[in-house]
Amino acid sequence: MKKYLLIFIISLAISVVSIFIYNEYKIVDLFIAFLLGAIIGQFIKDNDTYEKFHNYFLYLLIPIGLFFYGSQINLIFLIKQKPITYLLLFTTIILYFLLIIPLNRYIFGINNKRLNYILASANAICGITATIILIPFTNAKREEIHSIIISVFITGLISSIIFICLSHTYFNLNPGANTILAATTINNTGSLLFVIDNVNRNLIDYAMSIKGVRVSTIIPVSIILMCLFYNKNNDMATKLYEHFNNSILYIITLAFLLISSSILFTFFHGIHKEVTVIYKIIFCMVLANIGMSCKWTTNLGKIILNNFFTSFIAWLAVTLVGYCLLKIFYF
Repeated sequence: MKKYLLIFIISLAISVVSIFIYNEYKIVDLFIAFLLGAIIGQFIKDNDTYEKFHNYFLYLLIPIGLFFYGSQINLIFLIKQKPITYLLLFTTIILYFLLIIPLNRYIFGINNKRLNYILASANAICGITATIILIPFTNAKREEIHSIIISVFITGLISSIIFICLSHTYFNLNPGANTILAATTINNTGSLLFVIDNVNRNLIDYAMSIKGVRVSTIIPVSIILMCLFYNKNNDMATKLYEHFNNSILYIITLAFLLISSSILFTFFHGIHKEVTVIYKIIFCMVLANIGMSCKWTTNLGKIILNNFFTSFIAWLAVTLVGYCLLKIFYF
């Protein structure tokens, strides 16, 4: 019990420090929690204790974090949006899957089906946040998650800087269209906030509402991935982990939490900014916990590099398609 409490306290401390850094430098996103966890994890040797506690982190903290993330979704605001917003949003999500999975498999030779699907989901939905939410549905291994988290962060970092440069030089879109394009193509929330802060900071709520819709697609994607990777003979999970991972109950729980949260905070939208700190703390704790198990290897570095190139190429293609759609249909 003392070991579990120690890991919890360490994760919470990392989370608090990460939030302070994140508030000052949005572009570092929640990745800073993973990084700090990876550094401290070099001094933690008890893998058995970590492994058991890791499952509780996933099943107890992720649903709570997702509930508070739903506070960013303003339903009334979204109902008023033009159809092009939703056309672009769902087009980019589908394109990410159509591009990343074959690119990673046939161009970069990564035949790990689970890794490729999670990487596509992460870029299509919500970067690092989507990565950790999908862990229970795919039985993803730690080294797979480590490579995805790092590569997705690097992609978000570079793509956000390039997006800002393009928006000031070549895009020639009005602020609303620029915001829609960023919110539907940039993967991590921190990267998106960095972009909007440099393009038009008055539209941050608008961008986060669209981003919230992207996050809500995690529910149907989770169902699909759970069916793809379901394995009743998997012995690596604890009874709690196996029960929930192979049950629709967990998905129903997440869907209920996200929907009820968006409805609730639509009517109490004035406090949604204060609520964001709660989901950040929770997700940072999960990331810190994941980071504690990260061990760097040559193979990990190669996979990260390949994942980054795949993600970045897909982002360029998706952004180009999104730009063309906005130029044609947005008015």
